[in-house]
Amino acid sequence: MPSKALESLYKRVGPTLFARAQRALKDDQKAQQAVEQVVIELSRVGTLTDEEALKLGRDLLKKQLEAHGA
Repeated sequence: MPSKALESLYKRVGPTLFARAQRALKDDQKAQQAVEQVVIELSRVGTLTDEEALKLGRDLLKKQLEAHGA
């Protein structure tokens, strides 16, 4: 995925996912890493509406948080 598309996806879902990750992990760096991984995974899915991206992003983030022990 071109970097502009990845950046756009991050802007659409990143803040919401980061807030969730930060609350769960209580560590900004780990939260950022988890969200970046989720956005990369979302980018591989293809075209998603904002609603679809957030729903799938929350599901993927939940898995990331579980992997971090949160």
